[in-house]
Amino acid sequence: MTTSLQKTLEDVVNEKIEEEGEDKSKEKDGGTKEEKVAEAKKSKLLSDFKNPFELDDKSKSSFEDTRERLKKSGKKEISSIEKELEKISKKKVIQKANWNNIQSHITVNDHKHTDLIEFNKTTSRKLKSTFKKIQGGRMSEVDSTGEDIDVEAYIDFKINKIGKFLINTKKFSGFDIILAIDESSSMGDHMDTVKRMCATLYDSISDLPHVRLTIMGWNGTAGHCYIKKITKPTQIGSLEAFGETPLAMAIGYAKHEIEKMTSQRRLFFLITDGHPNEHGDIAIARKAIKQMHHKGISCNGIYVGDNTAENTSQMKEIFLDNFVICENFDYVDTYLMDKISKQIIRSIKKVNFN
Repeated sequence: MTTSLQKTLEDVVNEKIEEEGEDKSKEKDGGTKEEKVAEAKKSKLLSDFKNPFELDDKSKSSFEDTRERLKKSGKKEISSIEKELEKISKKKVIQKANWNNIQSHITVNDHKHTDLIEFNKTTSRKLKSTFKKIQGGRMSEVDSTGEDIDVEAYIDFKINKIGKFLINTKKFSGFDIILAIDESSSMGDHMDTVKRMCATLYDSISDLPHVRLTIMGWNGTAGHCYIKKITKPTQIGSLEAFGETPLAMAIGYAKHEIEKMTSQRRLFFLITDGHPNEHGDIAIARKAIKQMHHKGISCNGIYVGDNTAENTSQMKEIFLDNFVICENFDYVDTYLMDKISKQIIRSIKKVNFN
């Protein structure tokens, strides 16, 4: 019984081996054909891979057109993204530059008293004549309805038989002039001229209590801004040149101080001979100038240096058209005095009489 079962198992195993042998033989014959097809496909793919851009003229033309279209579209997308990123960047920079954020980076230095600086007597006398139209908290205007007589105007009237000579006095709440002067190291060669200009201005308002002059020297190092606030002629000699050009923080401080002043007319002048340390300072400065302008503060820029496209572009971005580029500081003196005189006359004409 056992022998019969063993044979039977051996027979079954042998039969299975024979069947598998036949099947493999069939698969081998069939597989040879499949392998040939696969080899043919593989050969074609390799051929296409080696010459991927060997297209017919029509296909090639279509490909070139598509590539150019995608290239142009990609450039537009990249340009659009860059503009948006620039807007976001400027917005973040400006937000960081508000007074609450920058005041901890500003130091107002004490300054020593020095000897009086020599000034331009002729210019001072001319300015004083203009400033004297604002006296004792009241403003004098020559017209045809006043009660007092302007002697010089009356003489002109008698000679030329034309003009007005009566003085009409009205209330006037004061006049503030603020000079923000770049004290960075590049200003070293100009500092004597700057001091003389400031001394001339102080002399011209010496006996006019309702006309005030404030000078703010500014420079910086390592992300910090140093301010030198000068309100007396004996402090002018403390101006000196060193350090960097932290434009945004300097204008931020000036804006904070000017907005606290209550005079009827406020004139702000920024005098510089260089570019800011940070490019983002220009956008911040422009925003501050715009805000001051909306509050009735007259803002003017004076750039001392070469009249290049780059310098003009920088000043125009900050001050629009309210700036001048001076080749040297000799012209700054003349421009400043002329601008102040015109602003005083304009203020007198526009004053709101009560």
